[in-house]
Amino acid sequence: MVKTINIKNISYGSLKLLKECESCFWWHIKHGISRQNAWQSQLPNTIEARILEKFYDYRMSGKLPPELNIPEIESFRLIDHETHNKWKNPRSGEPTFQNLDANPDDVLTDGHKLIVLDIKTASKSPENCTEENFRKDIEKYEYKLQLEFYNYILRKLGYKTEDFGYILFYYIKDMDNQNNLKMEHKLIKVEIEVKNVTPLLKEAEKVLKNNKFPKSRCEFCSSNLERYKNKSKKQEESQNNVEEMMKEVYGL
Repeated sequence: MVKTINIKNISYGSLKLLKECESCFWWHIKHGISRQNAWQSQLPNTIEARILEKFYDYRMSGKLPPELNIPEIESFRLIDHETHNKWKNPRSGEPTFQNLDANPDDVLTDGHKLIVLDIKTASKSPENCTEENFRKDIEKYEYKLQLEFYNYILRKLGYKTEDFGYILFYYIKDMDNQNNLKMEHKLIKVEIEVKNVTPLLKEAEKVLKNNKFPKSRCEFCSSNLERYKNKSKKQEESQNNVEEMMKEVYGL
């Protein structure tokens, strides 16, 4: 398998950012200046964590979770625990999704090829949780690109993958008398083209070779230079404080 992949610090999120604004991408990767996004609820993360715990139990039993029990993939299985753990464990000595800035929620196998599965939580009213609306979300939030990027990583690691993946959407249908959430789900198959990733990586490399900050291109860019100056000033002040302490304590 390939041990070295030259995509350091590049993730699905950063490629999505590149497509939206080269300037924001440059600031994020080169200087750690991220977009100032609005506050986001931790509820989706909590729900997804519970779902993945359930998937773990099914993985260990060798069965598919009921959400995936549809005729089209009833012969598939979740990737085995040993492989899954190796991918997720940065101490395994093997290439992992973490140190490649990729982290698919799960991977299925049909015995020959791998199929990426990603889990999303939708903040829509139940009546709006239709396949048509979910497919609009897939396009709007670049979820297809996300599946393509994960498949790109898997192929670079030497695995064979299918030209499709799945996104499993969960949404809140109701709440019972004890205030417990009643969840529903919808599984969407997404056709992918892994070749779409290569030109984006080339474009990313081109943008990052530029050492001068790009001109503002979107509503988020206007504060980046000022935020960079403030960050640099704080780092300089911190370094000066450390040097003063060393002189005072050790006479250096």
